[in-house]
Amino acid sequence: MKTCHDSLREVLPDQVWLEEFIHDYGEGSNLYLSKVLGEFPKDVSDAVVPYSWAYQCTQIEGRTVNPDKIVSLGSTSALEWTRP
Repeated sequence: MKTCHDSLREVLPDQVWLEEFIHDYGEGSNLYLSKVLGEFPKDVSDAVVPYSWAYQCTQIEGRTVNPDKIVSLGSTSALEWTRP
């Protein structure tokens, strides 16, 4: 386990926090993905275009899109299109 300055210990999450968070929100929830794992949820209920739809657009035959170029801009997503 890595150590940190004593003044930070009281504000950092601990095992009890993690267990309560999982109990309250679930290990597979979007909150768990973002707050515990630090990952962006793929689809959220308040998105204008779900991420999975945007990703499917990258798979259209005849167009080449790098999935890493799908970016979140506030509450929308944008694609950087390139022609083959």
